[in-house]
Amino acid sequence: MTENDLRRAVVAEARGWLGTPFRHGGRCRGAGVDCIGLAIGVAKALGLPHADAAGYPRRPDEGELARGLDRLLTPCAPEAAKPGTCCACPAVGGRPMWPS
Repeated sequence: MTENDLRRAVVAEARGWLGTPFRHGGRCRGAGVDCIGLAIGVAKALGLPHADAAGYPRRPDEGELARGLDRLLTPCAPEAAKPGTCCACPAVGGRPMWPS
């Protein structure tokens, strides 16, 4: 599978989760999912390596979240993201900051 094929597969799988309601700690398409659950669900469906996390607070500790993301993801500037890139948005004061 080429990189572009994989990216298309990631996007297609993620789109299959559209309409799934938010549920903190959720991992079930159609029933409830959060941002980590979506990334894990897509990775599992495509047989990609992944590391699950459980028991995390609804408002993450910024330092702990950053350290965890650093272990699992490669930093990428928003303008360099391509379809299928997993983008992490930093939390400030316990509130997520979304890219514009």
